[in-house]
Amino acid sequence: MIGARDPQAAAAVVSELDGVRSYAGSLDIADPESVYRAATLWAEDIGLLDILINNAAAYVDWSEMASTADLDAAERGHDRCWGLSAKRWNWLV
Repeated sequence: MIGARDPQAAAAVVSELDGVRSYAGSLDIADPESVYRAATLWAEDIGLLDILINNAAAYVDWSEMASTADLDAAERGHDRCWGLSAKRWNWLV
């Protein structure tokens, strides 16, 4: 499954995969319902998941200076990055 928030973007990637069983789907890992729908579709169509590659990203402003940084905003950004990259799939799938 190639998942993306934009289903057309996912379909474009799938169209380039020759000889690989794949399909495109709408998926936003920041949305628990979206993750659940994707996992349910995968389980019904394919079965067990052997390998998962999570290539999600979240933006962090690395150009911000420590002396003027909004530390609360930085912590929220860190939590969002961690949630998208490491935690989201482990708990929801």
